[in-house]
Amino acid sequence: FILSYKLSDKSKIDQKIKIIVEKEKAKIIAELNKKEIHEEKVSESEVNVDKIVKRIIPNIQNLKTLKSYSEKVMNNIAKEIEIVQGLFYAKAKKSNLFKVAGEYAFTGDEKPKDFKLGVTLPGQAAKDKDLLIIEEIPDNYYSAESGLGKSIPKHLIMVPIINKNTSVAVMEL
Repeated sequence: FILSYKLSDKSKIDQKIKIIVEKEKAKIIAELNKKEIHEEKVSESEVNVDKIVKRIIPNIQNLKTLKSYSEKVMNNIAKEIEIVQGLFYAKAKKSNLFKVAGEYAFTGDEKPKDFKLGVTLPGQAAKDKDLLIIEEIPDNYYSAESGLGKSIPKHLIMVPIINKNTSVAVMEL
């Protein structure tokens, strides 16, 4: 009787252990799946800056002038981040004057004006050597136009291009 009691008791214990092990195993697998899904989402959202820069910055050997180079950069940026319009200003060699070197989908009766370091929004971005983003554009600001219509831009971004701690160009997107 004691022997049968111990044997039956052991099988129940083994069965209970198996159930507990299976439950814990299922919990661990569920946690691993959650972690894998989270890691996939994180890796999808990470930006490969080097890859993007290689797509934006054109091969200089194929482009002979500053105008062709700056317009190629603007075209590549438009493909990458879907800008509507853009201007590329380059700094004159021996002054603080920035002049338009290239345009992307620029429309309007007036040519864009040159500016000095620290004057106008792109001039301030060049002076600060820092990205300037404006999200609340006034209603009377310049409008972006296409064959289908026109509207006020939602964002304005000034991107200074810095070489040896000096702003050498500014992109207005």
